[in-house]
Amino acid sequence: MAPGVLTARDVEIARWVARMGPVTVFQVARRFAMNRIAAYRRVRVLRAYGYLQREFAAHRRPGVLVATALAEDLDERATAVRALAPHQVAMHLAAVNVAVEHELAGTPVLVANELAAHPGLEERLPTAAAGPLRPELLVLTEPLLCVFAPSGAARGPVYDALIAASWPPATTGLLLVDEQREIDDLAAASGSLEVLRVDLTMAGHPPESPAGS
Repeated sequence: MAPGVLTARDVEIARWVARMGPVTVFQVARRFAMNRIAAYRRVRVLRAYGYLQREFAAHRRPGVLVATALAEDLDERATAVRALAPHQVAMHLAAVNVAVEHELAGTPVLVANELAAHPGLEERLPTAAAGPLRPELLVLTEPLLCVFAPSGAARGPVYDALIAASWPPATTGLLLVDEQREIDDLAAASGSLEVLRVDLTMAGHPPESPAGS
């Protein structure tokens, strides 16, 4: 059976996945304002043409979509996909949910490897002893919003660095954490940092997409 026609929207989806890194079909549906049936259809076409592939980060968990080299060639801003542990994938998907909602509101969102193309932005990042703290996402609002989605121990180096960081004026942070972790003191450590607890079992499920195709 023929895979179907590759459309301009399909190419746009492939470019977006190449930039964002691993995503779910549900996030594709939300980001591109289509229902889930339509999203599965477009993903099936993109997989058939070799732009996307599905990987399974954990046993008995839904797969994630990652861009192939073919899709990465469509956009020079493509994110190099590294091997991610299950907990890292869940944290990344939680960050993608944040990116989707801002993009739908018309706010530009940068991934980490795009910062170099925007002179002056790195000087606006929070700074720790080792230098600027690079967020997973940078939302170009005013104030600037740095989104951090670290995985691992709650008292790990990323958390310690965020507590001790120096925050430039007009820069704020959003730290996504596993709702099971006991790190309530983080919110009080810096007036510039908001802590958002997320249910990592639902990290790849953004709010419902509108009906349509």
